[in-house]
Amino acid sequence: MGKKIIVALIALFSLVVTSVVFVTPAKAEETYDEFNVYRMYNPYTSEHLYTINHSEKDHLYSVGWNYEGIAWIAQSKGIPVYRFYNKYTGEHHYTQDAGEKEYLEAVGWDYENIAWYSSDVETECTAPVYRLFNPNMDAAHEAGAHHYTMSEAERDALIAENWNYEGISWESTHKVEYYEGVYVNAYEFRGTQVYCNKCQEMIYDGWDRGTDFDSLEELMARHLNEKHGASIDIDYVDPARWTPFEEKQTYEEYQAYLPEYIEYITPRLYECMKLQSNFKVDYEGSQYGFRPKQHIVAPGYAVCNVCDHMFYEK
Repeated sequence: MGKKIIVALIALFSLVVTSVVFVTPAKAEETYDEFNVYRMYNPYTSEHLYTINHSEKDHLYSVGWNYEGIAWIAQSKGIPVYRFYNKYTGEHHYTQDAGEKEYLEAVGWDYENIAWYSSDVETECTAPVYRLFNPNMDAAHEAGAHHYTMSEAERDALIAENWNYEGISWESTHKVEYYEGVYVNAYEFRGTQVYCNKCQEMIYDGWDRGTDFDSLEELMARHLNEKHGASIDIDYVDPARWTPFEEKQTYEEYQAYLPEYIEYITPRLYECMKLQSNFKVDYEGSQYGFRPKQHIVAPGYAVCNVCDHMFYEK
């Protein structure tokens, strides 16, 4: 079963989420830790932000940024890539150029330390990360003027839209292609209320804390069983209780495991969706705009096109 079939299968569920430091040799005899660089997008400012910090990724997602997957792979040693922040525009900027670093500090950008390290030794796995600039942006007042990508297709598409190509910024330690994960909405939303469609009872108030349950699917199933005579197997419909996805080191291992995974997950996905359809989720109660938590059924991953190693988004 090929990669296109996997992607199509994931899309079938319509549950795909709509983004640092990893180990690679800097010297032939050395091995460094490798890390995912996560790509985030702010739909309000058009800025992309790149981070190896999983907590930062999750926080930005919770306040409205779009997660766009694994952008590239970085490492724990090598050539430092510096991160800057412009407090006037909200823009983040990344460079491994020491001269540009000094210039940005001199003109008032806030230096936010080393973001990650670029590979300092070229191997058959390393791949360039390209930098582009949007001349139509008011860089003095707007965020999102620069963009970084290791995708040649994305680079060429932006050039066709009159972005200025500014060359190679740094090296990813692997030529990776990202594949979306599969998620199931849990509707755990601070400030949100959940109502049963059958009796209109509110089974969950987002301001109630300390309730003993794994997810709202558990509460939903428990309510239907106790109040409406259903006989729902909570273990079967609650994603929090499903067997965790078994990670594989290479794409071939993942491909061999896929039929077993599909056989286990597919019926549970549909039963979970049926369960959720019995309830109304009122998001208006949220004062913070947090997105619902989502249970990972299968994590997103990136595959190196050379060595076939898989990097999970974690």
